Amino acid sequence: MADTVLTAVYQRLDACPWVRPEAVARGRARLSTQPWPTGEQVARSMLEWVLGARTG
Repeated sequence: MADTVLTAVYQRLDACPWVRPEAVARGRARLSTQPWPTGEQVARSMLEWVLGARTG
């Protein structure tokens, strides 16, 4: 199930015209590593995306 969801996420991101390819690559690398990101890391990533700038 998780693999199916990740595949769907990757396909959506690849097709999205306003998501930069390097951001997709970072997301893939992050999702394929263990341990999974903490809630704080996910929130920081979402803020970066919303604000369009690096935080921290």
